[in-house]
Amino acid sequence: QTRLPGKTPEFFWAQMPVGSSENGLVEFSNVLPSSLPSKSARGSNREPRGSRGGSRSPGHGSLEDRNLTPDLPGSCDPGPEQEDGAKTCDQRHSIQSRQSRLVPIQNDEVAGSTGSKPSALADSHQEPETGRKRNVMASQASSANVFAVAKVALSHTSKACDKLGFGDAVEPVMQLYLNDCCSDGPSAWVRGARTAGFVLSLLFFLPLLSFVPLLIPFSAPHEGFASNWTFNFVAHPILNYVCARASLELLARAIEPQERHRVRLIVRWIPLVNCTVCLLIHGTASLFGIFPLPFSALTSCIPGILSASFLAKQLTPTDLLTHDFRQFAKFVLLMWTLWMLQFLILTGYLLSFPLLPPFHQVLLSFAVTSILSGFGFLIEMLAVWIGVPKYYATELKPMIYFISFLFTAALFSAAKSVWVFVIMLVQDAGKALAILSKTWIFLSNYFVRPVGGDEENTVGKTKSLTQNGRCLRFWSMIETKVCSIRETGGRLQHILVEFQVHTRESLQHATITAADARLLDNFARFLVLFTMVEVCEVLVPLLYIIVATLLHIPEVGQNRQYLYVFKDMNFGDALRGNFVAFLIESSVFLLTQVVLLRTLGFNLWYFAGNVLNLDFWYWTFAFSTCCVSWTTVLIAHAGHDLELFRSLFSF
Repeated sequence: QTRLPGKTPEFFWAQMPVGSSENGLVEFSNVLPSSLPSKSARGSNREPRGSRGGSRSPGHGSLEDRNLTPDLPGSCDPGPEQEDGAKTCDQRHSIQSRQSRLVPIQNDEVAGSTGSKPSALADSHQEPETGRKRNVMASQASSANVFAVAKVALSHTSKACDKLGFGDAVEPVMQLYLNDCCSDGPSAWVRGARTAGFVLSLLFFLPLLSFVPLLIPFSAPHEGFASNWTFNFVAHPILNYVCARASLELLARAIEPQERHRVRLIVRWIPLVNCTVCLLIHGTASLFGIFPLPFSALTSCIPGILSASFLAKQLTPTDLLTHDFRQFAKFVLLMWTLWMLQFLILTGYLLSFPLLPPFHQVLLSFAVTSILSGFGFLIEMLAVWIGVPKYYATELKPMIYFISFLFTAALFSAAKSVWVFVIMLVQDAGKALAILSKTWIFLSNYFVRPVGGDEENTVGKTKSLTQNGRCLRFWSMIETKVCSIRETGGRLQHILVEFQVHTRESLQHATITAADARLLDNFARFLVLFTMVEVCEVLVPLLYIIVATLLHIPEVGQNRQYLYVFKDMNFGDALRGNFVAFLIESSVFLLTQVVLLRTLGFNLWYFAGNVLNLDFWYWTFAFSTCCVSWTTVLIAHAGHDLELFRSLFSF
């Protein structure tokens, strides 16, 4: 972060834009470290020199005690029956601010049956911030419970001006980011190098867990189960472990972060059950002369994953199987069902695309993109119906995009004209930009209220217009939407800069209004999706180039003849297409980084490091599962006769 020389934190506070209530924006109270002097202390009522210890005049408290929120209807105004005994909004905010520094907000009343505990980030101020403990404080945001945050910050029972604890109302990944943005946080070099380390580690583990096992020399499938011992006893169990581990890593996210150490051994070792069950099914089928087992993904892999999940549930302590956990498990089961259906559609896309003329290739690519968007919408609706936080539903969407990027990377060499290739690239790059556009439209609709009072006059003027009336009204709506987006961006910039003047210690005492928390949490939720989709778009072309290069090396690429896509691939066209895709996606990421940094002061590269740091092994096994599923369908030893299906599509 950059601090101008000679500028104090109060200077930045004074320069922050404050939304106008006339435009429908909700203004929120500013939260600064208690050590900073308030504006009133620097105003005309400043105490004379030598008169230290005197009492302050009424109405000139610190910034934490002042209320900058307008009295919105239904938020802070007391009802008519409460006017006599109700405190003013200023007094309530002052009391809540003082109490929030003494007693952390308890989630038990709000979270219901979850039994969630106060955030560890809110309690961390009890330890001195020295030496190694400073690093501990930076990682305590991962102790926040997403379910509790969703029920505290996004609760409709909270009024816009209600004060909430920072650790109880802000999403864990945003807590990590803001904690690093504090005045005593790590330097820019440290944060940038940390993100680079996580991205390179992800690029290392993805091929290691999914493609490297397929480089072990295999025998031909028709030689039988025993001859293919390297596949059945080495490669296939590794791939099975990855899929089962991803499923359990996903389910473990519904458990309190402070309690996850109790299931860590379960998550690490129970996936071996999937390997055992799958091996037993293949071995039993081989006794009847069946190898490879037809459609092994459905006949052996999925039963193995279900067996491992059932055993993990039985071994999990009963006090961890809360209502939220059971609802989340139901959601994960439905999500995997949708993901498999999507995978079947993408497999048909892979088989039929090379057989079509250029125009039909374009139509098919647009149809598949629309279907993927529909699956993302269904996941959100399922999350709302079951009662799962939208943050978790958002984190599952990158798996949809990652597997689609893999199929697209495999089809770049099959494009029959340059403009088909360009349209495919634009669609992939447009997914991330569409997410970013949706983010701003959603936030502006959700938080900026339309101006009341002038609607009737506007309608009357519109009716009196000539034939250009509709056009003028359309441009007026566009102008209003642009203004709303700019005001929302100004509010976000105000919140982000406001927390940057904190130290890590003072951040633990900070409070945030409910409306600010909702804005920040929804922004974090959309930005996690956008960030991980951008990371996928950059990594997938590199991953495909690495795998294609390894398979074309004679010493390690003996199994290329058994992989459907790679055995007859045009190696040069595939490398060129994916390298161009890598350059375009990297440019989109850099452009977005510059725009967000200039407009909001938000560093997307640092945020990507926080996302990966918070759940590195979840992202590693989730994306590796996509790669494993893709290669399982392509390899002949898995029993998926894609040549037969392609002959059916040829008609």
